[in-house]
Amino acid sequence: MSREVSTRLGMKDIIVASVLGVVCIAIRFLFMILGGIIPMAWFASHMLGALVMGPVFMLIVTKTKTTGPIFIISVITGIIFITSSVSIIISEIIGGILAEVMLRIGGFRKKFWIMMGYIFFSFGFIGDFYQLWFNKEAFLEYSAKFMNQDYLNALSSVVSTQSAVLIILSIFVGAIIGGLFGFKLMRKHFVKVGIAR
Repeated sequence: MSREVSTRLGMKDIIVASVLGVVCIAIRFLFMILGGIIPMAWFASHMLGALVMGPVFMLIVTKTKTTGPIFIISVITGIIFITSSVSIIISEIIGGILAEVMLRIGGFRKKFWIMMGYIFFSFGFIGDFYQLWFNKEAFLEYSAKFMNQDYLNALSSVVSTQSAVLIILSIFVGAIIGGLFGFKLMRKHFVKVGIAR
């Protein structure tokens, strides 16, 4: 933890952010595939992603201590998954900016602000639900071109204000648990093997 906070991305930071960013995107992709098979898994995919990505996020912050990597990862994630919903790029940009602001406020060292950054980072992916919540009929009509009708019927049956609130709460809880798990791993294992100090 001795490296000073930097405002510039060095080559090492770019490499670290790129490798770990790919891990984050792969985790998102894995849960999206699962959600594409089971409707309820899609609703749980953001929470599951938040649970799993905590250690990766903490490692990115610890290794770079630099403004930029989290935002870049968020934007690239939005671009990659933009075909699922155009609004995902908007939510990823907002989530990435807010996450970077939280990290900067905490100097990339204070656990509370790192946790806040991770919560906003986790919410960045929620844009893929916007169309379903706010323009349900158009979303279902568009999705019918490449999705099974039984799947869409099952999806439609669970869309409600209550399910939206539940998803938001689940992401929040998942991010806190994932973040705490990330802190624990970083302390117990990352430091031990010299990955993070």
